[in-house]
Amino acid sequence: MSIYCRKVKIIYERLLKDEKIVMKIRENGKILCYLAIEDPLRKDSYEAIQKLKTLGIKTVMITGDNYQTASFVAKKLGIETESFLVFL
Repeated sequence: MSIYCRKVKIIYERLLKDEKIVMKIRENGKILCYLAIEDPLRKDSYEAIQKLKTLGIKTVMITGDNYQTASFVAKKLGIETESFLVFL
């Protein structure tokens, strides 16, 4: 593995660790680049979920995002990871 490839892999892993959504841009099966994005949550989302919990209401998240993205969002909102469904 070249030094360049190792650096790219380290950056890719750091982006995942920082809970960014990382997309691979490919052409003919070859990775051209990675694109990291983050979809910010509404400011009141976390508080709303916590309020529902204090009222004894179980919250379930249903999403079309992939599992990794859903897991990041659930974690930020305080939703247990077994309480979300992913539909692709």
